[in-house]
Amino acid sequence: MTWLSIGVIIEEILSVNGVGMSKETYFEASIYGIGQLITQRKMFTVPEHQRNFAWTSDDIDTFFSDITAAVDRQDADYFVGLVVLLGPKDDRWIILDGQQRLATTTMIYSAMRNWLSSRSLEQDSLQINSEFISVRMLGGGYQPRFLPNLANRQIFIETIMDKCPDAEIRLRADNTSKYSSNRLLLDGNLTIRERLQSYVSNGYNSMEEQTRRLFGLANYLETRVRVVALDVSSEANAFMIFES
Repeated sequence: MTWLSIGVIIEEILSVNGVGMSKETYFEASIYGIGQLITQRKMFTVPEHQRNFAWTSDDIDTFFSDITAAVDRQDADYFVGLVVLLGPKDDRWIILDGQQRLATTTMIYSAMRNWLSSRSLEQDSLQINSEFISVRMLGGGYQPRFLPNLANRQIFIETIMDKCPDAEIRLRADNTSKYSSNRLLLDGNLTIRERLQSYVSNGYNSMEEQTRRLFGLANYLETRVRVVALDVSSEANAFMIFES
């Protein structure tokens, strides 16, 4: 899908619904690399009425595999869809659509940070953390850039925002219902870690080569994995988009 066709689709949605610019109603679409969106919009939250995290390990594996395949093909861009945002409210953008992709992207950056840290590349690890995972607030405290709803929040903070050993995640997964959204988060986190290790080491033996491959993926995820961020003035406006 081209950027021109995306713009045409949004214009058609607005036209069909008779939407004009007013104080009560607006839509504003911008194109970002998904990493750029995370960095530039700074902080996001999933509202309580949104469903819990729902992607399975297969969904996450497909997302990761599609992106890495695009990197290896040297595709100029890889489009991952529309993210619908409201706000900001209390300094956070409210995610009305796009939770699964933003959560999974954060998992990828978390896995990158941990991989770098485990190889004593602390400056690069801290850079990944500060740009894509957490924000340092005045006074020294850190806040997650991506904040799930309450059902997923503790697991997300303790195993994705914070560094958490694989063994502890597996132990938590074994003690969490296999049908729960938190189990999906735990399993998905392990899947990403395993897939990242496989990707950077496949055919590359030296740490220098593997690190270069990881940096290439990080840069591609930041600038070339594209999303259209659609800002809306109310949830009613978002529903108008969804219904169309």
